[in-house]
Amino acid sequence: MVHAQTPGERVCIDIIDDVRMIKSDYEIGRHVYACGIAADAHNLLLSESRSGLLDYVPADRSPVTIWPTVKSTFTRS
Repeated sequence: MVHAQTPGERVCIDIIDDVRMIKSDYEIGRHVYACGIAADAHNLLLSESRSGLLDYVPADRSPVTIWPTVKSTFTRS
């Protein structure tokens, strides 16, 4: 179905697909690390969320936002 909707030259990429399925320990570690950052971000978002609060308005309606907290939380070495 996608092929019918996207006309053009078709290139065989079976080899590339196979290579992409095999991950080194380093690549797996990078995925785990990235998923950890995403999970922490979601948990922080959930802890700061309130019913009726818009995503662009700070909870206390002050000029201070959550972003400095986010930046310091997710700046990892």
